[in-house]
Amino acid sequence: MTINEILTRLGFVRNSANLSARELSLRIGMSPQYIAQVERGRIVLTMEKLLQILEVCNFPIERFSAKIYI
Repeated sequence: MTINEILTRLGFVRNSANLSARELSLRIGMSPQYIAQVERGRIVLTMEKLLQILEVCNFPIERFSAKIYI
């Protein structure tokens, strides 16, 4: 999986949970701009934060990492 695929999937996950980038950032304890910057590829996402995001969005890691995730 490429970084662009990860970022695209992250946006899908966030939208599936009906969360704005700001709201998701705040729920994981980061600055309001954090997710928007991650989704634009300006900040490197750690595995720890990815797992936290998936948990907040109630999105299973198995589904996120599947070849077809929709």
